[in-house]
Amino acid sequence: LLGKLAANHCQIVVERLHIGADLRLDVAGQIADIFIGERHDRPGEHDLAAFGQAPSGANTVRQVYQAGWSQVGPARGLWEPEAVRRLQFRIEANGFLRGMVRRMVATMLLVGSAQMTPQGFQQVMQSREIRRAAPPAAACGLSLLQVSYAEDSLHAPSRAAGG
Repeated sequence: LLGKLAANHCQIVVERLHIGADLRLDVAGQIADIFIGERHDRPGEHDLAAFGQAPSGANTVRQVYQAGWSQVGPARGLWEPEAVRRLQFRIEANGFLRGMVRRMVATMLLVGSAQMTPQGFQQVMQSREIRRAAPPAAACGLSLLQVSYAEDSLHAPSRAAGG
């Protein structure tokens, strides 16, 4: 039964340490807003082929419900001599492509550090060409927070009496 269920909402958090002071979080946030903007007849629905490969089949369209950056404060780790800037990117969608979040994060960081323009980011997204996105961000700090399913999909199909 679980193999047949499709996730309605998945939430992933990426926490990045050692982000340079030159990163403009407001600009990265504006780029994240693109993912939840309207396209087609469904808000947040985009073909995200530029950021990842479909896990099966060829469908690379995903609906993004939430996406955004926040600063979670400076952190001093055990091995850190001084506090480092600590940022978090959260995304919630109806599914993810292989490598999608890591490429999205890396490409948004390019825009936030003025190495790519917001228009360049939109061109990457519209191109559907994965080679135009930034290489994937490091996997460290990437966490799947939650997967939730529609209530009715959790119950086995009922069998009619006598059948």
